[in-house]
Amino acid sequence: MLLIPVVLLTIIILSLWQFLRATPEPRWGFVFLSDFFNLDREVNIPTWFTAALWLAVAAMAAVLALRASSHRRSWWLFSLVSLVFSIDESTSLHERLNPAGAVLAQRFDIGLRFAWVIPGSVIALVLVLLLLRLVLSLPVKARIGVIIAGCLFLGGALVGEIFSDLSLQGTSLLEVPNSPTYIAFNAVEELLEMAGVALCLASLASLVRWQQEQHETRWMVSFDEPQPQGALEGSDPA
Repeated sequence: MLLIPVVLLTIIILSLWQFLRATPEPRWGFVFLSDFFNLDREVNIPTWFTAALWLAVAAMAAVLALRASSHRRSWWLFSLVSLVFSIDESTSLHERLNPAGAVLAQRFDIGLRFAWVIPGSVIALVLVLLLLRLVLSLPVKARIGVIIAGCLFLGGALVGEIFSDLSLQGTSLLEVPNSPTYIAFNAVEELLEMAGVALCLASLASLVRWQQEQHETRWMVSFDEPQPQGALEGSDPA
């Protein structure tokens, strides 16, 4: 269900861009509307949607942290990281890494306009290592879902950003990027990010199940109550 708005937003983004590109003098209303879906702006509808998803992930992880009998610190870290990502979507915190990235890019002779991806990749690796034990302790379906979600999000946020950067090689910093290649990479980047966060939220939500016959909620991260056989498949209570 969460993928429906993800796909719709991507279609709207590309449709508005194509319309404005093909129309010499579009009406003011279309220009005004396109600003809300502009891929070169952080303050737009896709950004708001992704930020809302991250906020929901943070809330879900916090609830699971309160219910879990193990890995509680990791769950709180998961919640905190998700909250920071939500704030980042609205405030572009990652762009503050550009100065440090620029120094590293110059030292290693890497030509990147969006140099924040260099320190950003290091931070992402550290977070993956810190949360790996928690993710591996989840039931099989949730574990696979979170891993795929992480690959989608990082693929969009880091790899997608690098390809967008490469598509701008040879252009001026003052030039407004509007090439089909750049727009396509940006659209894929947004799609992967939104899809990744949506899948992460769905995977965490799958850890909470309502048992109709018993009229009770089963928390797949809690070992304080008897669990149905196979319910904790792949989990590590230690």
